[in-house]
Amino acid sequence: MSDLSELEPRAVWRVFDGICKIPHPSGKEEKLVAALCAEAERSGLLCRRDACGNLRIDRKGGDFDRAVLLQAHLDMVPSCVEGKNFDFETQSISPVVENGIVRADGTTLGGDDGMGVALALAALEAPELSDLPLAALFTREEETGMIGAQALDDEFLRGAAMVNLDSGCDEVFQTGCAGGVRSRIFFEPESVPAPEGEGVSIRIDGLAGGHSGIDIGKGRANAFVLLAKIVKNTAFYPAEFFGGKADNVIPSSAGCRGVAGVPVDALRSVIAARADRLRKTMTVDSAQMLSMPEILFPFSYESGERTEAMMTVAAHESLTPMGES
Repeated sequence: MSDLSELEPRAVWRVFDGICKIPHPSGKEEKLVAALCAEAERSGLLCRRDACGNLRIDRKGGDFDRAVLLQAHLDMVPSCVEGKNFDFETQSISPVVENGIVRADGTTLGGDDGMGVALALAALEAPELSDLPLAALFTREEETGMIGAQALDDEFLRGAAMVNLDSGCDEVFQTGCAGGVRSRIFFEPESVPAPEGEGVSIRIDGLAGGHSGIDIGKGRANAFVLLAKIVKNTAFYPAEFFGGKADNVIPSSAGCRGVAGVPVDALRSVIAARADRLRKTMTVDSAQMLSMPEILFPFSYESGERTEAMMTVAAHESLTPMGES
């Protein structure tokens, strides 16, 4: 089933279904903002945007200073399953309902925080809530660093209270905030000429992944960290690490390319043995080795310790040797 219109409360799911039809990854929220403004104006609501593109919706004639702000963010994390070709800037999300659970077909759903936006707008439009002093505040680019919130016009914060609608727990109210940190770590590894050997690629995929906020305490494996453990102190000379889809997604897949300093079969045996040991404690669907048509310029063996440490600290971006042509 893919029709959300039969779900309750229908007013909320109707708005969310419309949100799914409009591409809105971080930094590309303009079409969604335009659609929400049009919806608000059809409902007789007052819609305002600040210089950053944040959105505030009020009831016309309401007292801004008495308003209870229902706050959510407009953007979503654009991530899809391995092998799926999907353009989050042009394609609509395809929701699927199975056993009472709403998910997307091979992509992130955007419930974070599309459901918060839908709840706020549906509340403002609900006739039975017309006596309540409600307003909606929607910010941009939350997933990539609270960009909209940091640039928010002070005027948009006028109100008596604010309720953030960006939590994954029903019937639970939380006070306070854990905050967030984005780190960029750079180092230039030592390099050596490529040894005689065959170019190979090593890849891990099939991990659970997840959101680096709500899922970070669940012990889910990070593909980059596993990959570092598998290749460390072997006769494999890595030249490039690749993988990771977003800053706030636990990587479910990662790979590296380089040169085998020993016969490939011997290196394959070492890699397979390490992968088997890891599989006993975490889900690793594959650690495959594939032939490559070229020999790449590798990191030096001595850089392995720093490489593993760096990948353990910040393993969400693709890593490539600095200065490589």
